[in-house]
Amino acid sequence: MPDLTFTGIGSGLQVSEIVSAIVNAETAPFVSRSNTQQAAITTDISAIGALKSALESVTSSIESLADADNYQQRKASGADNFVGLVASKDAQVGNYSVKVDALAQAHKLMSGAITDTEAVGEGNINIAVGANDFDIAVSATDTLSDIRDAINDSVDNDLVTATIVTDDVWSTPYNDQ
Repeated sequence: MPDLTFTGIGSGLQVSEIVSAIVNAETAPFVSRSNTQQAAITTDISAIGALKSALESVTSSIESLADADNYQQRKASGADNFVGLVASKDAQVGNYSVKVDALAQAHKLMSGAITDTEAVGEGNINIAVGANDFDIAVSATDTLSDIRDAINDSVDNDLVTATIVTDDVWSTPYNDQ
């Protein structure tokens, strides 16, 4: 039988640790290179994600730039809240002024003297204010109070207030306001 000799046995050397250290020393450059490549790939993936996000933002901006309505906007401004200001893309560019020639004033109608119990007469009353108007039907027995109440209570009336004005000339003053 051949002689087998094991060197190191009994010499106190720890052969398994030496072998592990040699194997680790051989694989360390490969592991280091793999870790470096993995870090580079992770960095590239992050950069691609950031680039994609930036490109989506640019695409969104370009889409809003492509909308012609954004370039045809008009702005209306003024210091008075009495006049409503509105501008559309069809408005002509320029400066405009509003001039008030006259302010609206209250309008009053007055008839000849009529007593508070006297019937006025039968017919229809048409009351118009601007483009709005409404009708009141007057019967043969209606008094001024009935007509006033019909005007003020009309569902179509939102602009006119009827009032009866009396004069002290009558022996029985009647003031029903």
